[in-house]
Amino acid sequence: MNYPLKNFADFWKFDSRQVGLAIKCPNCGEACMAFFRNPIGGGAPAKTQGDMWDRTGETLETLSLAPSFRATGHYHSWIKNGELQVDSPFSCEKRN
Repeated sequence: MNYPLKNFADFWKFDSRQVGLAIKCPNCGEACMAFFRNPIGGGAPAKTQGDMWDRTGETLETLSLAPSFRATGHYHSWIKNGELQVDSPFSCEKRN
């Protein structure tokens, strides 16, 4: 199932740079974070350990991340060209 990313996500900002993405689960609304290896605005990533994603695009309407994104207990998806492409939309353990 595909969703417009702008309906479920917003940039996480640090020092005037966009360093990651807070993404809400389409089922329960709980947010998960995806940190960019290459922040918008340049500079080093906001964190140096753990999972990070390669970003292309600079707006929610054009953003793509690689590799795919797994929000454990919620869903697995790809973020491509401004869309949250969920391959398991009903897998959220907290789904109402």
